[in-house]
Amino acid sequence: MNFAQIIFNSDIEYYKTKIFELFDTEKYMFIDREYDGEHRIRIRGILGDKNYISDILGKKNGFVFITEPDDFFENIEQFILYCNIHNMLDKVWCKHYFANTAKLEDVIGFCKEMAENITVKSDEGYNSHFSHFWGFFHTLTHYQKTRILRIFQKKYQNIKITEYPFAIDIKTPLNTIEKMITMDKLNFFSPQSINRIVENGEFASKIHERTIRNAAESEFYKSKHYILNRWYLNALYVALMLMNIPVIDKYFINYVMAMEKYPVDEICEMYLKTGEEKLWKRENIV
Repeated sequence: MNFAQIIFNSDIEYYKTKIFELFDTEKYMFIDREYDGEHRIRIRGILGDKNYISDILGKKNGFVFITEPDDFFENIEQFILYCNIHNMLDKVWCKHYFANTAKLEDVIGFCKEMAENITVKSDEGYNSHFSHFWGFFHTLTHYQKTRILRIFQKKYQNIKITEYPFAIDIKTPLNTIEKMITMDKLNFFSPQSINRIVENGEFASKIHERTIRNAAESEFYKSKHYILNRWYLNALYVALMLMNIPVIDKYFINYVMAMEKYPVDEICEMYLKTGEEKLWKRENIV
């Protein structure tokens, strides 16, 4: 399968509705953004005829086709899974892309519904939320940690979360992930390897390092639910960016979701006072 990308040079408003039309014919496509260079909008997962797609988009001087690089994912199945998860999220949120119309309460409501459906034993739908918040928290100075915690606490008290209708059928990606695990084509850290992560030594915290080093023996390493949550969240972060939701709100979403299963405030306060990095779940879910 020879996938292509379409990179837009400018005037994304002109192409907005035309891009959405492609969802009817391109089953793997999703909307993304460059992470280097000019941060241009791009479409990935393209398999269709370039001339046909060009005719749909129109104004041919505003975009270019390039070949999808094949040096990131370990196998084609991983890339297809990546495309499918992004595609499902795009179909839920694309009406808010390139605009400022998405409500944070709706996104959090959606995340809560997703987390509940992914969680089957313990915290499968919440663990990555906490991990991402904790990693962000560790990047801050002591003053910034204190300040952010107070801001999030106040915002959390005032937010009214919307009951967002569950719009993604997780059965299909779960079945795909399960098959890939059985075939040894996917684990929790894919597309990276544990050895490469350890060699790079880029750990968010001491707990993160211990988790990585002991990962192969951990329950989450080959859990389809933990893996789905991690991959879906990484795709959601792209959607948040396309909806012009600030990065700090991404971490607030992580905080809100983590609060469902962990006493986040107590954990943070302990760390600020003692420097002790201790994580625990709420008693009512242990």
